[in-house]
Amino acid sequence: MNITWLGCASLRLDCGRTTLWVDPFMSMNADAENPTDEETFSEAREILITHGHFDHLMSIPEFNSVREIRVHCTETPRETLLKCGMPEQRIHQFSFGQTVEFDDAKVRVFKGKHNKIDSKIAIATTLRVATSIRRIVDFFNIVAVHKRFPEAEETVMFEVKSGNERVQIIGSPNVCEDAVLPEMGADLLVLPFNGTSNPTSMAMHIVETYRPKAVLLSHFDNAFPPMTAPVKIQPFIAEMRRKYPDIPVHIPTFGETFLVSSLAVSSAGNDRPVAVESTQLHAHIA
Repeated sequence: MNITWLGCASLRLDCGRTTLWVDPFMSMNADAENPTDEETFSEAREILITHGHFDHLMSIPEFNSVREIRVHCTETPRETLLKCGMPEQRIHQFSFGQTVEFDDAKVRVFKGKHNKIDSKIAIATTLRVATSIRRIVDFFNIVAVHKRFPEAEETVMFEVKSGNERVQIIGSPNVCEDAVLPEMGADLLVLPFNGTSNPTSMAMHIVETYRPKAVLLSHFDNAFPPMTAPVKIQPFIAEMRRKYPDIPVHIPTFGETFLVSSLAVSSAGNDRPVAVESTQLHAHIA
């Protein structure tokens, strides 16, 4: 299995004959750290949605307008897409506990939990936005979009299995403690790193819960400023090296593709994950 991070929470997983795209999101403004457009996701056909917020769902109607796609999601994102004019036959609604089967992959859906924005994040965002008229305008534009894309406590966690490999993808940095959890020890855990004033603490709790062989960070970039801002990753790296030195943490570069099997090497060793040549993103990798 190969995995590619495409900014924000967007992922591409190549599993033999099956290619899955998770939360593909086109940039909202020119200030995005990793700008993306329709070309970035031009090959997307089978799309998995972790929850209904705009930075996970907003781009789907535009993809649907230029090619045939199939979207797999829970009830609320489905209703949002229908309101956006997407044909019902192109939406597959799943529920917690269900397994969605593809040619060379199986995706099991687990109940997740969206993190809550705390007061420190809210204050920092307010101070950042208030520095210019442009930032204020951009912020309220994003807020207006956000209201049209509810989450409705339907955040999910995916476990993608292909061959003997398992990749777990968390929709939001939190753990639903009262839900059925996937088996520990996945080959890779994709961990969104944002949305709280202490992301290291929450990320460590997630790692302790799932104990993966390797961690790949996502959703850590400044994807839609001024609502987002750069996130400090090094405290988490240091804490992982102290507590879990045998679980490597990978900070991906936009558009770089890796063999999942190569990511679970000891961070104490000299081996580097195996990069796979990517051909679909040449316009965005320079």
